[in-house]
Amino acid sequence: MRFATLHFPHQIALVLFLVLLLAVAFGCSKPPQPKTEASTGTSLPQQSAPDKAKSGTGDAALAEKVKTALASDADLRAAKIDVDANSGVVTLKGRVDSDDAKKRLQEVAQRVQGVTWVQNQVSVGPKAS
Repeated sequence: MRFATLHFPHQIALVLFLVLLLAVAFGCSKPPQPKTEASTGTSLPQQSAPDKAKSGTGDAALAEKVKTALASDADLRAAKIDVDANSGVVTLKGRVDSDDAKKRLQEVAQRVQGVTWVQNQVSVGPKAS
């Protein structure tokens, strides 16, 4: 059966179905985003300037806690990984020699108290000379 021989309502239904199918396919391809207060529906009081400064200090402390956890893991001790923290979201950057090491970095960082999300931007490949 050809598209031109379909009746107009059937043509509309077919086009709408294809548009819906594309919307679902592209909508499901986005990576999950970290939870925020806005997405969970909780409301927190606005931070004052001193509280925001403490948050920056808290971010630095959290990054140090993650670095310490990574350094205490015998398998990861030699890895040169940059760690950054921002409101509980930890970003890992660097290079490791295996997928297992990358996965292990993710697991160790996620277990640190205060970490809500880990963005693992570590690449896998031979170390640069």
